[in-house]
Amino acid sequence: MREPPLDLEHTPLGSIPLLPSFKIYAETYKQVNGQPIDAYIYIPKDLPLGKRPLLVRFHGGAFSEGTCDSWIHPWIFELALKHGAIMVSPDYRFRPESTLADELDDMGDFWTWVATTLPSVLSCPSISPTTPPTPSPSPELDLTNTAIVGESAGGYLTAQTALLNQTAPPIHLRALLMQYPLLSLARHLSELEALPETEKVLISVLEAHLSTLKATPGKIVTRVDNGARMELFGSMVHHGQFVSGGSTLAVGDANAYLDPMLSLETVRGAVPPTLLFHGREDTSVTVDKSEEWAEKFRRLQPDTPFMFVVRDGEEHIFDRDDTLATPWLKEPIEFVERFWPAK
Repeated sequence: MREPPLDLEHTPLGSIPLLPSFKIYAETYKQVNGQPIDAYIYIPKDLPLGKRPLLVRFHGGAFSEGTCDSWIHPWIFELALKHGAIMVSPDYRFRPESTLADELDDMGDFWTWVATTLPSVLSCPSISPTTPPTPSPSPELDLTNTAIVGESAGGYLTAQTALLNQTAPPIHLRALLMQYPLLSLARHLSELEALPETEKVLISVLEAHLSTLKATPGKIVTRVDNGARMELFGSMVHHGQFVSGGSTLAVGDANAYLDPMLSLETVRGAVPPTLLFHGREDTSVTVDKSEEWAEKFRRLQPDTPFMFVVRDGEEHIFDRDDTLATPWLKEPIEFVERFWPAK
């Protein structure tokens, strides 16, 4: 493991004072065309003895930007500290250099790495050439005690981890926490493609970007500042260039698994206990898609504990400054803690 740079510019102010409570490392979990894709590992410095639960966090960014260490909200750090959980947050490939299917492949490889390699990585006494071995015991990871949290596109990846059955023993998912996720891909893309032309980003934005890639075939992108690619994302989704057949996906299509609304129909077995919350005034990913998914989830997974919270008056990423002491989070966190960490 190595000590990585941190994206403090895109870290919520309330999270910055919490960072010194963690030892933070980076480790490569896969390579594509010789280019590494990393995960950041957050280990509480005051770690209780014994096997520790795992909290995996997937970052958002419209599938085309962001970093695994940016926009981790205070309440997520606090949740890890409260339970002495080891938190791991992976980077992944972005559109348009890679496909949405590639991003899901990265998640599958990440979970394989978690199951087969992460425990031995944590037991390694040497962290980096500049960091002497720590005299404290190496942390032990309890993979049977795993939860996932993700915002926006990261919420999509959280749902898909479970719906596509991307984990296997010894990993046992105890809870999913989804923050304003995209759960109806086809409908979302259809609505964006149907916007008036005057509201769309020109297709030339995407074309110009793709032309620059010809000089570096096989190049992948996994870390981009938040907000840097929103115009590029708009150029893709406004002109049907995000997913092949994306706005017309249906069960049975080759790409149907890319849509959580459809993969909900094909998941094998029970989905873990799930918390889903969304802002009523969200204009980036409208709440009606979460409402539709929640209704379908309750119908197809009637025995799975499920809490759906809609926050009136709130937009996208409304919880960026919230802590565990924020009143509205009390009941949702109590719901999660019924299942994770398992006692």
